[in-house]
Amino acid sequence: TADERRLLKGRSIALNCEIRLMEQIRDDGEYMSPKRMQLCFDLLDDLIPLFGPYKKIVKLIRNQMQAAVYSEEYTSIDKEPYYERIPFFEMANRIKSSHNEKEIILDAAREEAQKQLEKMTRKVAFYEDSVRQLETQLGHSNRTVGQLRDAVQQHQIETEKLKQTKRSDDKAYEEETRELRAVIDEVEDKIEQAEDEVSYLQNYKANYDALQDAFMGDTDKEEI
Repeated sequence: TADERRLLKGRSIALNCEIRLMEQIRDDGEYMSPKRMQLCFDLLDDLIPLFGPYKKIVKLIRNQMQAAVYSEEYTSIDKEPYYERIPFFEMANRIKSSHNEKEIILDAAREEAQKQLEKMTRKVAFYEDSVRQLETQLGHSNRTVGQLRDAVQQHQIETEKLKQTKRSDDKAYEEETRELRAVIDEVEDKIEQAEDEVSYLQNYKANYDALQDAFMGDTDKEEI
């Protein structure tokens, strides 16, 4: 009969829909996919004519469900030359995936920043230690310079004392030299006077001897 034919046809359609849906579930795995959701609505479209007097309300429900499931945004699928509406759960998955990718990028950036920070911290610590060592060396150098300056100043003082002593010694030497020269001049004068006196006495004695010899010669002649 016609009813039996419709029943058989309905069972055939239902079986075909079940097979198609099970294959899509097998292909998708655990998570819902846009293709599976679209397939569900396509299967409803195939099944609606079988609802008889209820097909109008079932189609209305189907349209309301589609409006609730799909967003107003569109996207192309697998480079196919048509567009379809994106289910909200797919948008949520994409947002989550994008968020996860950003988190991964941010985590990598934070990890790299942390490495750079640790590297810079080590460099700063090294530079601070170097600065402390240089400050210590500078302190030693400053003390050494201060000691050398004190030594130079003391040397200058000692040199000035020696110069003053030398000037005093030079003055005393010059004074002693003048006194000695005066003594020498005086002695030379006395020597010269003595030599003149000796010369005079020698002349006087020579004259006296000559007179005496002459006197003695005359006396001898008278006695003869």
